[in-house]
Amino acid sequence: MMRTLVFSLAALLMAAGMAAAQVAAPSFNPTPTISLTTPNPAIAPWDGPSRIGASVGKLKFDDPITTPTVNPDATGNTTGLLAQYVGDMFAVGVAQSTIKIDFDASLGGGFAKSTGQVVQAGVQFAKRFSLGVSQELVKQTDSAGGNQENKTIWAGGTVRLADVVYLGAAYGSETQKDKAANPQLQLDRKARKIGVAYESRDKDRGLHLEFYKTFAPAAADPTISFTADESDVTGGAVEFVVSRFFFGYSQTKEKAKDIAGVAKDSTTSKTLSLGFVPEQGLAIVLNHFANENNDPVTGVTTGKASATDIGVAWMF
Repeated sequence: MMRTLVFSLAALLMAAGMAAAQVAAPSFNPTPTISLTTPNPAIAPWDGPSRIGASVGKLKFDDPITTPTVNPDATGNTTGLLAQYVGDMFAVGVAQSTIKIDFDASLGGGFAKSTGQVVQAGVQFAKRFSLGVSQELVKQTDSAGGNQENKTIWAGGTVRLADVVYLGAAYGSETQKDKAANPQLQLDRKARKIGVAYESRDKDRGLHLEFYKTFAPAAADPTISFTADESDVTGGAVEFVVSRFFFGYSQTKEKAKDIAGVAKDSTTSKTLSLGFVPEQGLAIVLNHFANENNDPVTGVTTGKASATDIGVAWMF
């Protein structure tokens, strides 16, 4: 159970995309960091200036129920890379992230590895509207022979009102493959996200507030032996910059159901970020991520994860 939870969460953490994930407006954090969803690709044209960045981090997973005497149950390392060009109308970016997890002997030992890549492009019109597309590819393998691949194509748009209010939405087509199965198993489903944000930045000061929702239905392959749970996520973010010093806090809560409609553990995730973020030049941001899974009936904590990474970006 814990190995499955860790492996599933690692897949979610691969969405290290173009810095922190947002749906309506870009984050002030220019570095690649852990995030539970990739951003709406349509925000790319608003996400200047151009940059290159990297991050490294540590993570751990704990199961307070089945292995209460083991702390932690699994540990790992994270790395992230990104490059993004933002012009007057057009933006394009690529990112890659890797998570390597080592399991404690209480969970059978061994390792799991996830690698994710995101490619996105967007264009804006009259500084009022934007459109974007992206491809997110996540590959997962482990020492027990697991081999899974998830690919999602996103198309999105944003509307900018009064220079500070943003409305955004995106629609995705996801394909998951269990490549270790013989014959190979595959399922397909659609996903969507919508958000609203207030964002204003004037040189060394700025404020960003955002609320968003994402949803993906439960799905299964024709044999119903390979399944994906329904995911309903509510999220929000608060960020501000004062004299080029950056503070960010975001939180998401995911409610999940299996293919039969039975409620699964809910997941609450929080991210705290602190750093130095000038308009141009070198940015440095420290990010701390905390995740908690709770039983949907009793509310008892069934799993925890935490990660800390440091990211840098050169903006030009």
